[in-house]
Amino acid sequence: MWVMAIILGGLMIFFLTPSPKEAEKDFQQNSNMGLSVAIKASFISTTVHRKAIFALLLFTVSLIVIWWSHLQIELYNVAHGVRPLIDPTVQATSYMVGTTIYALVIYLFLIFKRAIKILKIR
Repeated sequence: MWVMAIILGGLMIFFLTPSPKEAEKDFQQNSNMGLSVAIKASFISTTVHRKAIFALLLFTVSLIVIWWSHLQIELYNVAHGVRPLIDPTVQATSYMVGTTIYALVIYLFLIFKRAIKILKIR
């Protein structure tokens, strides 16, 4: 599970980081602003670019794979008469919530990091 988290985190950071060309344009335009305006500009530049679509797709596919794999575990247990200690749907739900929180923390971290960079330039 740790390997999946590291790979998911690295790919989310890669896909949510705008290209250097777009980033420099954003830094030049927004040199005089307050914290809230910098956060809004950072939110927009982090969310609205081509690679962000792939981040959303990666996140959606990850949730589908988590749900599908736990569904397969449940079907295996029923077919072979295994009594699981934990219901696989409950475990899948907790994994999906954890993945969502992890992706949200990465997303917010990138927004605030970019806002701090914008504020340091002026």
